[in-house]
Amino acid sequence: TMVTLYPNPAHNELNIDINISKATNAKMKIMDATGRVVKQIDMQLKSGGNQTKVSLDGLSDGMYMVNITNEKGFNYSQTIRKN
Repeated sequence: TMVTLYPNPAHNELNIDINISKATNAKMKIMDATGRVVKQIDMQLKSGGNQTKVSLDGLSDGMYMVNITNEKGFNYSQTIRKN
């Protein structure tokens, strides 16, 4: 499974590209520096390439942790900056 988050730093929108071998449901959480979940999105991913755009409107400038998981044990985390 390959995950790409861009742009980083992000302004109003974050693009998430996920390439997976089998269709699955996944959950994306964006957490602030204190670990509080500030945005959560359920994603239905198809086999192959998937692209999701996430609005960052309403989030303060700063560092955030993006965490993507599914029920099959996939767990991806990356830090992004919003400014």
